[in-house]
Amino acid sequence: MIVKTAWATATAGILLLCGCLGTQQPPTDLQIASASASEVVLNWKYDNLQYTQFEIERTLDQNGQPDPNAWADTNPAFVSTLSFTDVNHATGTTYWYKVRAWWGERFSTCTQPVQAAVPQPDLASPSDEPTQGSVFAGGDDFTLAVVDGKVWTWDVFTDTPVPVQVQGLAEVVAVSAQGQHRVVLKRDGSVWAWDSAQTSPRRIQTPETMRSIDADSRGGHSVTTDGRVFRWTYDAAGEPQESYMADLTGVRALASNERWILALKEDGTVWSQGYNSSGELGIGTTSTYETAFRQVVAPSDPTAFLTGVVAIGVSGMHSLALKEDGTVWAWGNNFAGLVAMGQGTTISSPVQTSVSDVQAIAVGDIQTVFLKNDGTLWISDASDVRPHPVPGLSNVRDVGCSGEHEQQATVKESDGRLTVWRWGHGGTGPDGERMPAPPKSPTLMPIP
Repeated sequence: MIVKTAWATATAGILLLCGCLGTQQPPTDLQIASASASEVVLNWKYDNLQYTQFEIERTLDQNGQPDPNAWADTNPAFVSTLSFTDVNHATGTTYWYKVRAWWGERFSTCTQPVQAAVPQPDLASPSDEPTQGSVFAGGDDFTLAVVDGKVWTWDVFTDTPVPVQVQGLAEVVAVSAQGQHRVVLKRDGSVWAWDSAQTSPRRIQTPETMRSIDADSRGGHSVTTDGRVFRWTYDAAGEPQESYMADLTGVRALASNERWILALKEDGTVWSQGYNSSGELGIGTTSTYETAFRQVVAPSDPTAFLTGVVAIGVSGMHSLALKEDGTVWAWGNNFAGLVAMGQGTTISSPVQTSVSDVQAIAVGDIQTVFLKNDGTLWISDASDVRPHPVPGLSNVRDVGCSGEHEQQATVKESDGRLTVWRWGHGGTGPDGERMPAPPKSPTLMPIP
């Protein structure tokens, strides 16, 4: 059954008019039970039980101005209950709702419209600032950097890259990237994303304020201020399909790649899900794939669990965790000894790395950069798996990695300015060709 809407809508130049001229009495007592930045809840009553579903329409004014964003292709929405929760709305907007009942081809008249003013989300308080999020991120061939709330990007496979500001973004506090997908988190808790096929960022319609983000090559994740995980992927038309991950609660931050995902919880424990052939999940054993989230075990004791973790990261082959005592722990594929020297190719439980007194980590495909509490940087990569200092940088504030190709750092200069530096060893392009390498030593980026 194709139902024409009860409002005037213009589609492809054709005006469709369908008034609420049903033959039966409408539902009664329609009211807005609640209206918040995350959801609008409607309730109503109806005595005639033969009506098996109810039609809900949302417009932008009392006269029925169409809302082009109302539930995408399902406007109007249909439910079989006496309530409806609208989570696909824009904050700071006033909407009008009507309801009518349907039974086969018969329908009732509409209720009188009720008004709901959706408030803006509260600005993130200091405690809600991103708990894990970097001011640097990198994908297949690009880097993102946040400077004074603005986002800059450059091509990592260019001898002398020129940073270009991403237009339409301000007050950004964190970025994440994977493949060609870019995700940013703004100070107000909103999430924005785009890829190489899109000319500008667009807002992901998260139903509430977010505090951390994690991009993957097919979409991304964001974490709410109360620890729930919101995920989106893209359909064939490039439209985001959004939902909550019901099996994760109490989460602080996420880190993922195309094969597995880590979740850092508020209690300092780490949980993992996905492929585990080389011990990437840190659950004490190897397996083909774990469907449910499993807790990462304690070092040398698979009956206990890893605790005290404050940050997590994943490379292309292994996982890492930074503990509150400044130690760094790793597990997974031990290619070239990147996890631990002399311990075989598969490490399924966390082992301690040799670097300590660490305040932050950044993880690339085959490298890890450690920011120590004294402001110096250390790195472990395929060319030298033993953590060693990065020369020429001190007073470092933030650090990042782009794939296997490039590392970045923000330095606070003696005059108070923040400067951005890059270095690396290059890599291969999409067709396997060798690409231009970044400078081997940190070089200043010309960001205004």
